[in-house]
Amino acid sequence: MRGGFLVTLSLDTQFFLKVLYQEYLERIKNGFPEENAREFKLNFIECDLCLTQFPLHDARTYRDELIKYEFAEIISITGNFRINSNAISYIEQQKLSFLKRLLSFFHSKNI
Repeated sequence: MRGGFLVTLSLDTQFFLKVLYQEYLERIKNGFPEENAREFKLNFIECDLCLTQFPLHDARTYRDELIKYEFAEIISITGNFRINSNAISYIEQQKLSFLKRLLSFFHSKNI
C-alpha cells in the first residue's frame, strides 16, 4: 500500500529523502516553480549540491528505492529524477507522526 504509506524505506533512503525534501522546500521558498523544485540532477556530469554528501553509487541506490516504491521517477537518460507528491506526503506524515508522539509523551508526563 503506497497511498497509506505502509511502505518502510531503508533508514539510508529515508535520510536521502529528507535531504531531498529540505532542498525542495528551500527551492520553493526561493521562488522555484513547484515542478522544477522537485527535480534533481544525479549523473556523472552534474549533481545537485545537496546530493554531494552521498557517494554517487549510494545515491543511485537510494534513488532507485524511491522509484521502486513510487516516490520518484527518472526524467532523463542520464539518471536525473523527480520526487512526486507521494514522497512529499510520506515525509510530511512522518513529521506529523513524530509531533503526535512527542505531544503524547508530554501529555503522559503532565508537562
